[in-house]
Amino acid sequence: MASRSAPTSCGRQGGRSGLAGAAFEVPQEAIAAWRAAGARSRGLRAEWQQRLALKPADIRGEPHPAPRGKRPAGLDSAVAALKDKLAAAPQTVATAKRAEIALRC
Repeated sequence: MASRSAPTSCGRQGGRSGLAGAAFEVPQEAIAAWRAAGARSRGLRAEWQQRLALKPADIRGEPHPAPRGKRPAGLDSAVAALKDKLAAAPQTVATAKRAEIALRC
């Protein structure tokens, strides 16, 4: 039977994270930084919530449909058309340049 107190590399000095502390313990400086970031954004979030409250109910109820697997109507056909266009005119350019070209389409 394995010992429950066996050391792990999670959160220990020299482990993968490079942070000091016991396993699964969040260092106080990390907590403080997280809370400071939240405090800096508090006003921006309040402004966003006010703007959102002015939107129609159907938009307020679903501000981010994409993470739920919903895609805009016509997206599949638009992506297929773009792929066909790019495949029909192959270019001999670097990968980064190809990505730039694809993003401009």
